[in-house]
Amino acid sequence: MRLRKGMLLGLATVALAGCGDQEAYDPESGTSAATMFEEGCAHCHGQEGTGKFGFLLSLEDTQLPEEGIADMIANGTGIMPAFPELEEDQRQDLARYVTDL
Repeated sequence: MRLRKGMLLGLATVALAGCGDQEAYDPESGTSAATMFEEGCAHCHGQEGTGKFGFLLSLEDTQLPEEGIADMIANGTGIMPAFPELEEDQRQDLARYVTDL
């Protein structure tokens, strides 16, 4: 049982490691939130926000308000990279999109 948990943890770590090394994402002004999500977020969070690597990256049923999500987008958290290059209105649009998933 202990070995199995260790293997699962190791696999999850390897899978998530690919999410942390993304190049800077800098969409043009006027890019839709759906496009920003697809190009900058879906590779880890999945197209529908269900988490590409399981529940840890799922955005479903998030309890964070839009402001909290926008802050996480700007500053990152844990393995999630920061996206400081996004304008404030882009972060707000993207946060609103995430809460509507």
